[in-house]
Parts: sequence; structure tokens; C-alpha cells
Amino acid sequence: RSLMAVPYDNDYAMRAQKAAAIDARMTQNGCLIDLPKTRARSAEQAKLAQDTLDWLVQEHDFPTEGKQPWKSNAGKAAIDALMESGGARVSEWPKTAKGARSYAGDALTVITEGTELEETGKRLAQIMGQRTLADQLLEYTYKDGRIHPDIDALQVSSRRSTTRPGVTTFGKEVEKNFFISDPGMVMMEFDLDAADARGVAALSGDPNLVKQYTEGVDGHEFVGRAVYGDKEYEAHMLPGWETDPEIRKANPLRKKSKPLGHGYSYGSGAKNLARVAGVSLEEAQHFVNVQKRLFPVRERWFDSVRREAEKGFVTTMWGRKIFIHPERA
Repeated sequence: RSLMAVPYDNDYAMRAQKAAAIDARMTQNGCLIDLPKTRARSAEQAKLAQDTLDWLVQEHDFPTEGKQPWKSNAGKAAIDALMESGGARVSEWPKTAKGARSYAGDALTVITEGTELEETGKRLAQIMGQRTLADQLLEYTYKDGRIHPDIDALQVSSRRSTTRPGVTTFGKEVEKNFFISDPGMVMMEFDLDAADARGVAALSGDPNLVKQYTEGVDGHEFVGRAVYGDKEYEAHMLPGWETDPEIRKANPLRKKSKPLGHGYSYGSGAKNLARVAGVSLEEAQHFVNVQKRLFPVRERWFDSVRREAEKGFVTTMWGRKIFIHPERA
């Protein structure tokens, strides 16, 4: 629909067609998968999940009746006890729409990440039906030993989406090792640093926000320090953070600030930020207040984009019209 609003020979329309051709070529080429390693990992994770279930039954009176015993009151009580006694971040426990604790697999991985229960959280998620990445790869590997993920730009914004499988969600080193290069070729990985926030900085022209990135500042740490204060932020640093960048990035307040920063760049308010980041409404509102105080030029740019959207669409700097759904405006 966006491209229909411009002549077929418009530069942006032609650019979009070329990009679509490249996407199609990437799907056709696909990527080789190390099948022995992937199958071994799938079997290993299945055994770990079963061992975890046996341990829960034996040590925590986990129920076994029914197809999904973790959804019973007894199952939830057993999970509660385990999380609360094992050091999980229960204060960050994601909530359901009704305000109750969520027992979905991804919720348990969120509150156990970076704690002694991290592996237990992953295994619980697997028990509850969250398919492992190794299993996903095996499902979508073709007879040629490759995956051929669908890559398209069907979202209104034309942002790329990769599915069947969603390889862009693969993060851990052990997961990336499932991918192998063709003979005589080398596989390389690139990751844009805070691309969304940098785009907002460039488009808004906020000098404070631009300065944050031109000086090489870690944007997520910057947000964390601004919200929680230097003293509180550094109190959560792990030993060795002064000299090791990876240890520095492991700060739990940085991880908490990351979804807040991303969400705010897309216009989320305090209520929605609290939900997606798993923080209290008070924390989310404090975050919003700090952002408005630190970056007033960006706030004015936000307002101007919202006013433009009242026409029913906004136009990107490349000339693409992004139509706004009335219920999302």
C-alpha cells in the first residue's frame, strides 16, 4: 500500500524492489546447518528438561497429574517456592493481563536470567512447551542441509522480518555455532549498536542525544545511570567491570533499562513500559520523567511526528508513506 502511493519510477520504490530481490536471493541461498551438532544439542536439552522435571517432582512436590501440571494451583505453588527460595528476581516477575504472575516459559526465563536459577528457568520453559532453538532449526532444515528462512518487508514500516525459522532471535554462542559456512567461505557476524536509538537521535537532532552516541557512550548504561543514579547502578556491577566490557554489560540494571529505552523510542508510555520491561509503574514513570528532562528536543520531535500522524500517515526521510492504523494512532 505504501509503494502504491508513489509513481512506479520513484527512486524509493525502485530501491524497495531491489531490496526485495536481495531478500529473495538470501532466502534461496539459505545457510548450512551443522546437523550432528544441532541434533546432539536437541537431545541434550530434552534430557535436561526431563531431568529437571524429575528433580521438581522429587525435591519440590511438583504435581504430575494432567497434561500440563504446571498450570494447576499446586504446580504454580511449587514454582513460586522454587523461584522465591532460589534467588530469582521475583520483583520483576512479568504479569498477565489480569495482574497475576505469568507462568509462561518466557516469563520464567526473564526472572531467572543472570541468577543461579538461569538454567532451571530455561528447562522449565522447555517443559512448558517453549521449543528450543535447536528443535526449530531441525524443523526448518531442508534436504540440502540448509535453512531457507523467509525474509520479507511486509510490515507497514518495511522493517525486515525473518521467519521459518526466526534466526534473528538466536543469541548464545552455542546457538550460533549451529550455523556453518560453505566450503572455502568464512562466516561473519555484525551487530548494529543501539541502531533504533541512534536513528531517533539523528532524526530528532537532539544535541544531548547525539552527543551520547558520538562520544561512544553505552546508551543502555547511560539510561540506567540516569534512572537509578550512579551509586545504585555501580552497586549492581560485578567484580572486574572496570576493565572488562562484557562484565560491565552484565549489570542487571542495564538489562532492565534496555527494554525501557527501546520502548520509549517507539513512543511507549509509562504503563506499557512497565508491562514490557517487567518493572513497577512507578519505576517506568520515573524513567519517562528522566527522559523528558534529559532530551527536550527529542520530546518536541516526538510531538511533531504525532501531529503529522493525525493526517493518517507519516512520511519517512526516504519518501515512504507509513499509514497509521486509527486504533494505533
